[in-house]
Amino acid sequence: MTFSPEAFEALRTIGMTRAWEGLGGSHTLVTYPPLDALSALHPDTILPALHDVRRLHLYVHVPFCEMSCAFCPYETHVISGSNGTMNNYLRALKQEMEIIGNNLQMSLVQSLYVGGGTATVLSESQLEELLNGLRNHFAFSPDTLICVETSPNALIQSPAKIDLLKALGVKRVSVGVQTFSDRVLRQEGRTHTPDETLAILERLIQEIDTVNIDLMQDMHGQNDDDLEEDASHIARLRPAQVTWYVERLRKRHGCFPDAYRSVARRLWLRDRMKKYSYQPRPGGRFVRSGSGDDAFKNIRCALSSHLVGLGASAYSHVPDYFYRNIVNTAEYINAALNRNVPIAAGRALRKLDVLAAGLASGIRWGVGLSKTAPGLDTYLKEAKRRLDILIRHGLVQFDAATQEYRITVDGLGWAYEEEICSLFVPDDIVDQIRARNLPWWFNSAQERRIAELHTLQ
Repeated sequence: MTFSPEAFEALRTIGMTRAWEGLGGSHTLVTYPPLDALSALHPDTILPALHDVRRLHLYVHVPFCEMSCAFCPYETHVISGSNGTMNNYLRALKQEMEIIGNNLQMSLVQSLYVGGGTATVLSESQLEELLNGLRNHFAFSPDTLICVETSPNALIQSPAKIDLLKALGVKRVSVGVQTFSDRVLRQEGRTHTPDETLAILERLIQEIDTVNIDLMQDMHGQNDDDLEEDASHIARLRPAQVTWYVERLRKRHGCFPDAYRSVARRLWLRDRMKKYSYQPRPGGRFVRSGSGDDAFKNIRCALSSHLVGLGASAYSHVPDYFYRNIVNTAEYINAALNRNVPIAAGRALRKLDVLAAGLASGIRWGVGLSKTAPGLDTYLKEAKRRLDILIRHGLVQFDAATQEYRITVDGLGWAYEEEICSLFVPDDIVDQIRARNLPWWFNSAQERRIAELHTLQ
């Protein structure tokens, strides 16, 4: 798809540009409500809501990595020579499993996602202990889909973990490759080589049903030739899925592309992957023709399912509430080992939140818009006005048959997905976060986009 600087500037006139800060930028719309909008919440408020959960999705956070990556916004710690902290963390997780599992007696686990961090920095015995512990404390359905995150280095150092994951019933593995460029890998402090990565991926793809490879564009020092090389390796490996992110959290000064180049690269990557028979999907995901979609992005982002997160910083959405655990790993361990429920923050979900969540996350996959709703007509009217502007500029489409709005996956919308979703976060939530003076909200692009959209007729 040809995308000129003139077309980019035309979108800027409606307030649509690449965001590096605020919602859609350094804090992409992974959740609704945004995590920065949460307030202190007592665990006793949450536990009764768990009793009504039937179909359950689990997330477990493992906050350990072999190295610290500049682009990572999550609660993680670089592992040291001693694994004492990891052992204490697993003990804390077991305590939380017991407490939360006792309140979910009527639930059946539909999916489990073990992320991080890098879940496979755990030893083989620790991995086995973790997954077996989850099965002991929660009721799994016969077809529960289990996904585990890993890194190339973790599997290169211990390839036997591939066989272990398979034996433990893991059907999907997501590998944080980021790039195959040796030069960019060295800049990020990664020690494995591209050849080692390719070799372990070939083995993994042979052994595991579904392999997703995480890649990233706009990394420090990354150029167009690096992206071409990354795409060519995907064409040879043929994994079932690829998730290609945009690096937005910029913790350092460096050689980064400007906003136009970032969007142009995004569209080039989409077209190149289509030539390799990969279909673009929401969330920066590509699915190889003939392989199935997975719902993990939708499960974590939307409020339409019930998600319970375990571990430091994990978040959850259950009937009427969104909440998050203690973020700091040491504080989480201390609380859980003392048999305290490690829930720290959250919010009761208003009717406005449910409506906004459906639009802000659902517009990725397709969502209808109510004609009217008691007390919410002001939000609906403004949302409809913004949707009409986005439709006129080819960023969103409306399907008359289904009466649904959807980001244009084959149009410009796919390159601006996070920016578009963030436009439907209610203004009072944006104001609440801004009032906290968080550094990534100063002069936020979100505020500028909303202000510009307000001026259009």
